[in-house]
Amino acid sequence: MKKIIILAVMAILLSPLCALAATTGAANVTLTIPPIMDITLDAGAVTVFPAVATLTELTAGQMTGIAGGNIIVNTNKTWSLSVHASSATFTGTGNNKAVSALQVEVAPAGAYIALNGATDVPVSAALMPKEAAVAHAVLYQFAAGYLDSAGTYITTITYTIAD
Repeated sequence: MKKIIILAVMAILLSPLCALAATTGAANVTLTIPPIMDITLDAGAVTVFPAVATLTELTAGQMTGIAGGNIIVNTNKTWSLSVHASSATFTGTGNNKAVSALQVEVAPAGAYIALNGATDVPVSAALMPKEAAVAHAVLYQFAAGYLDSAGTYITTITYTIAD
């Protein structure tokens, strides 16, 4: 009987210690996702005319629908796209032809936009939605005719994504 009383007393004395072991705590967690905007052009150098332009191309005065690869967009914000050339005129062995002879279309814009030298020209008229790894086709149109000197015309085009 002594053992039962001792065990009962010990259980009564130790029961508050068991209650202390079951306490809880809370932690506030704050996560921040920064704005991310990234574009990649999957085509390096683009040759507008082959080594020899055809008679049909020179007679028509321009070549349209020249594939320029894709711009791959990754962004968690709405965005717009602009483009500019490295200078107001082409370099190379041809004459000083204005870069405005080169026009750019980036899908889904649906219209060619003439370059304006080193000044940014908007390619998208409205803000585009957030997207991940979406490819936008790039097309070029180049105005060239019989009055242009034979030679190579070179410029660097820079695409800029902004919100």
